[in-house]
Amino acid sequence: MIFGECWWIFISKIRRGKMPWDEIIGQKYAKKILKNSLKSNYLYHAYLFYGPSGCGKALTAKVYAQALNCQELEGDGCGRCFSCRLIEDGTHPDVIWLLPLKEEFSIKQVREIKRELSYKPIMGRRKVCVLLGVERLTREAANALLISLEEPPPEVTFIMSTTSPYRLLPTLLSRCQPIRFGSLPKEEIEEALLSWGAAEDVIPLVTTLCEGSLGRAKEYIDNEILKRKDVITAWLKNIEEGDLRSIFEITEVVSKGRVLEDLILILSILRRSSEPRALLPIMEGIVEIEKGVRFHTNTQLALEVLFLEYQRIIGQKSPSH
Repeated sequence: MIFGECWWIFISKIRRGKMPWDEIIGQKYAKKILKNSLKSNYLYHAYLFYGPSGCGKALTAKVYAQALNCQELEGDGCGRCFSCRLIEDGTHPDVIWLLPLKEEFSIKQVREIKRELSYKPIMGRRKVCVLLGVERLTREAANALLISLEEPPPEVTFIMSTTSPYRLLPTLLSRCQPIRFGSLPKEEIEEALLSWGAAEDVIPLVTTLCEGSLGRAKEYIDNEILKRKDVITAWLKNIEEGDLRSIFEITEVVSKGRVLEDLILILSILRRSSEPRALLPIMEGIVEIEKGVRFHTNTQLALEVLFLEYQRIIGQKSPSH
């Protein structure tokens, strides 16, 4: 059951045949705490999952909800029973997902949830209320939620997630069991991308761009980053062939767009060129430009100079020279 703007909240590349806990990449610390709570039946009434975006907080909330309400296993989720499948689909009547409407949670949303949680579970052992992005609670909504956390309804577990715990009310923080989620190592992201069938030639690029976020890696695989790589590759080929116009096109687009992402893209393409040693000065120049972006230097001018040098180096390597 989902309250709020309905966007898909899981990394839905589930490895079929695996137990739900195995869906979670990395996060050994978080899994250990949650599994121990199930094993000992010592359940907190509210958890706060905090860490960078795309590291598995929503997925872990789903898996924990399955473990709390599985019809086949006690203290774990099988992923196959009717209850686990409903939770997987976001349609279980006792597992409620609260997402921000537009930019923030409203007091109306919190009141609707409080009313829903006042009823007994319909088919599960516990009601689970998952709030994603609680740093976007308005003060009014946060105070309304605080009342529920101070006097939690029986048979209810709250799971809240945030990337910015410092933005929450101290009184709200004090009512939750905090569980930290960390950025994922490149090796774990590469393994996940391979298991999803991502092309091997783009995996190093994506793992660099995603900065430890599996969710962001999936977005890059699914959307425009690969198309952008093809466009930049075509520009570089034109520059190699002596087209000055492409120099001004690429530098204008890069300097006015996602500068850091595009610089990493260019760097990745050059590293895989047939003459990486010859292009070392260009790659070093890109690294220097990347540093300069933070100090608001003239990125477009710096790139124009660099690509003119790139064109000169490639020209020297050409068989015609």
